Amino acid sequence: MRKILIGSGIVALSMMGPPFTGTDLGEGIHMLVGQGGNIGLSAGPDVVFMVDDQFAPLTPKSLAAVGKTSDEPIRFVHKTHWA
Repeated sequence: MRKILIGSGIVALSMMGPPFTGTDLGEGIHMLVGQGGNIGLSAGPDVVFMVDDQFAPLTPKSLAAVGKTSDEPIRFVHKTHWA
């Protein structure tokens, strides 16, 4: 039991790191870099397509980073891996 709780604490602490940073790659394509890996974005005139949405505990940070990139809603998410 102790090992499980310690492991959970380590995971929780790892989710408290710095926010995502964004890079504009041109023509509406953006890359967000942060904990857990990278997120790809294609921001069009009325929609955002997201590639890899990361882990649920990181949702507020990833949404804040997307909001700095585009005011449009995320309509599609493509996950390249599952957990």
